[in-house]
Amino acid sequence: MSRNARLVPLLALVALTAACKPSAPSPAEAAVAPAEAAAAAPPPATVADVELPAMLKTGVGFPEARAALAAAGWLPLHDRADCMGKLGGRSALCYSTPELASCDDARCTLEFANADVMQRLSLMVGAPAGSDPDETPAFGAVKSWALSEIAATAPTGACPAADFDGFLKIFAADPLARAQYTAPLVRVAQMVDRGDAGDQSQQTYVAAGNYTGFALSYRDGAWYPLVDASAPRPAPLDVRISAEDGGAHYVSVPGNVEGVSYRFERHQDCWRLTGDPDAAI
Repeated sequence: MSRNARLVPLLALVALTAACKPSAPSPAEAAVAPAEAAAAAPPPATVADVELPAMLKTGVGFPEARAALAAAGWLPLHDRADCMGKLGGRSALCYSTPELASCDDARCTLEFANADVMQRLSLMVGAPAGSDPDETPAFGAVKSWALSEIAATAPTGACPAADFDGFLKIFAADPLARAQYTAPLVRVAQMVDRGDAGDQSQQTYVAAGNYTGFALSYRDGAWYPLVDASAPRPAPLDVRISAEDGGAHYVSVPGNVEGVSYRFERHQDCWRLTGDPDAAI
């Protein structure tokens, strides 16, 4: 067979392969393809995905908005020290309204949080006319609001103990362990000044970085109040641990009038402090 005769089948095969190969997309097709791919992929979660109560709208009275938020799991995000620093002469409002963050002559900003969706809600309402500590402040209607995410932290390394008793002793003895195994939002019962109604317990959230309520230490085989290292050693405490559903534990000091109690819940094969359920009285 001649050299030219052998080339004929090979050329035919090359032509067939070229005909079957997809052609390069046109500029218009190239522009459409990424858009279609993006539409097919699920969008990332944003604060817009958080469902807020239907009652929350511009012009609604603050008491109605607060009640609707509470029913949907939104609690005051409490930072009294920051509130008092910002309000100055009107700081009495910080004791009657734990969600209050700041005020000017026209409006106030009130902060709420929801641990189920890890979101923070900044609610802007009309400023109250007065700041009489013996009266419940009459905040104005809702003006606007904004949502923002609360960063979720994950402990590094393995759980420091296989059982809760051992974990709690390490948590109480080591400040770094307390920082690592405290939830981003701690649910805290606060005593709130309700004017003529007196002090009442109010469930709030406190950001982990602002939470200073853990008051136990463990050393030399005994429990003690958490005091400054230079202070005389106080008497040991009788700390009780009660197991709850789902691997949670309730820690208390019976007979303590300051409401020393804590709730720890299971999280990522360990535990973390999530609650301070008994208000100090």
